This record gives sequence, structure tokens and C-alpha cells, in this order.
Amino acid sequence: MKLKAVFNYCNSIILYNDGQKKEFFKGEQEYSTILAEWKNLLSDSLEMPAFGVSLDRLTREDMKTGTWIEFIYAKKWEYADLPFEKLLINADERFAGVNVIRYEKERGYSGRCFYIDLTNGKTLKIISDFIKNIWE
Repeated sequence: MKLKAVFNYCNSIILYNDGQKKEFFKGEQEYSTILAEWKNLLSDSLEMPAFGVSLDRLTREDMKTGTWIEFIYAKKWEYADLPFEKLLINADERFAGVNVIRYEKERGYSGRCFYIDLTNGKTLKIISDFIKNIWE
């Protein structure tokens, strides 16, 4: 299984906009729309070695501003020998690739990330705009 396929198994999606959050659950129209947009964005993407690690305290501080998308799972998953219960992405519209930050209850948002290169000139602008529009 590829990393982009893992997103299909989340139970809910949380969108963050400047510290405010809204959660959408599997079966809701918004959930389906968000997941479809995300899958479309990743359609030609390339999985790459991660560029960094996440530090829980700094990630939580960063989440207070900007747009973020978080995929929540009902059980612990593992990909590439790295466990997670949530996957978090900073949906900065300028980014053409993203660190996919793993969350585990025991460690928070600390540890190695995954990295996805969007390719073909794509950026996270579509997802960032979508998140901002939820609050309008």
C-alpha cells in the first residue's frame, strides 16, 4: 500500500484555520468532498524520504495559525514501520510538497514524518482555499 492510500481509511478529518477547528466524519458530505479534493491533489504525487522530524511543542504552537488538515484514525496504523493514530499536514498554499506529521498518544506530534512531493506544479492552494472557505 502507498502512503496516499492510507488517507482513505481515516474516520474523520479536522480542518484548522488560525486555531479554529471543524471536524467532519465519514459519511458526511463535507468529509467526502475534502477526501476527494485531497486524493485529487495527491493523484500524481511522489513519496519521498522525509526532510525532518516533528517536535510536539513546536507543532502545537504552529497549529495556532494558518491552515491545517488532520486525518483521524479509529485505531493505530503503521506505514513504513512508523506508527500513527493521526496524520497532520500544514496546508500552506505555497507548499508544493508536505511533511506528513504523525501523531501517537504516547508521543504526541513528535517523531519522523513522511514526505509527499505534489509534482506537476501543484501546490496546496486548493486545500488551503477550501479550508478558508469553510469559515466564510
